[in-house]
Amino acid sequence: DYVDGMAIDQAPRWVRATVIASGTVGIPARALVFLPLGVFFMIAAVGGNPGQADGLDRELTSLSGNVWGDIVLGLCALGLLVFALYSALEARYRELASGK
Repeated sequence: DYVDGMAIDQAPRWVRATVIASGTVGIPARALVFLPLGVFFMIAAVGGNPGQADGLDRELTSLSGNVWGDIVLGLCALGLLVFALYSALEARYRELASGK
């Protein structure tokens, strides 16, 4: 549950709805952006050629230059923006435990 550990009971209804929606979209979107990078690292590790493993910027840049790649990059950017919104709301409404 994306609201565990968050004090949103007293928050306005729109905040609760935004937290749930942005968590539902943003967290999987972040995973989908970084998943290809992990796959490329595993391929390089199994193949024994670390030169095959490129960084996230190179992998995402390799998608640009054609129509479908630009669409994928746009969806990645949108998903990361939604995750940024969720992260900002989580930072604002996170429950903090006292040290007592």
